[in-house]
Amino acid sequence: MTPPSSDASLLARLDERTANMAEDLADLKANYVTKTEFAPVRAIVFGGVVLVLVAFMGALIVLAGLK
Repeated sequence: MTPPSSDASLLARLDERTANMAEDLADLKANYVTKTEFAPVRAIVFGGVVLVLVAFMGALIVLAGLK
């Protein structure tokens, strides 16, 4: 069983954790990608997915002999 901690040590640990969270948040904000920066990537990925799906549906139609 762990010994009970004093209020001072608990407050010190809480302060340290808060400081660490503030640093982590600053790191996240530095590497954040905005919606406008992500839009071209999204368009390229969606275009690639559409191309694959159209090719797949075309192959199914040819395989079924409907063309």
